[in-house]
Amino acid sequence: LLSNGRYAVMITAAGGGYSRRRELGLTRWREDATRDVGGVFVYLRDRTSGRRWSAGHHPTCVEADAYEATFSEDRARISRRDGPVATTMEVLVSPEDDAEIRRVSVANRGSRMREIEVTCYLEPLLTTFAADAAHPAFSNLFIETEWEAAAETLLASRRPRSPEETRPWLALTAAVEGESVGPAEWESDRGQFIGRGRSVRAPL
Repeated sequence: LLSNGRYAVMITAAGGGYSRRRELGLTRWREDATRDVGGVFVYLRDRTSGRRWSAGHHPTCVEADAYEATFSEDRARISRRDGPVATTMEVLVSPEDDAEIRRVSVANRGSRMREIEVTCYLEPLLTTFAADAAHPAFSNLFIETEWEAAAETLLASRRPRSPEETRPWLALTAAVEGESVGPAEWESDRGQFIGRGRSVRAPL
């Protein structure tokens, strides 16, 4: 559990968990002792071979050649090796701002060039976990998303149901250190991303 007193991230050794700000759940999560459901997931795909895996064991559950999760006071780190590609995901919570950082490092240990596609996935909640668990489909109706092209940032907000409610916002952005190929892309339709009859384990 990483926190600055207001913003908290819970992450498991398998890569699941939740993000929350005070009582407001930011990402969908279900408390379940047998399944690690929900969180902020990072998918990786080798664009040449088409092979897919994730920065943590979840959600793809692809068995890594080597896997290690370590936790310290200020961060969580998940390292894995899949063939010649080694990845490390570090998760931190800013001590000053209500924000989290997920730094994913990718290293090619092989002899040929590889293009790796990195995709971040989350289901915005912006309400309490209890309210979402009671009526998840109804809860989804109030989430609105928009792409801020100038900042390359995806914004999500929950439409107020009464004049007394405030509108909470969630922002997701990515920064690349080194060479990137092509512009950032985004998809805010869960059905288009996951696909019919599929799950976060093997999205479309």
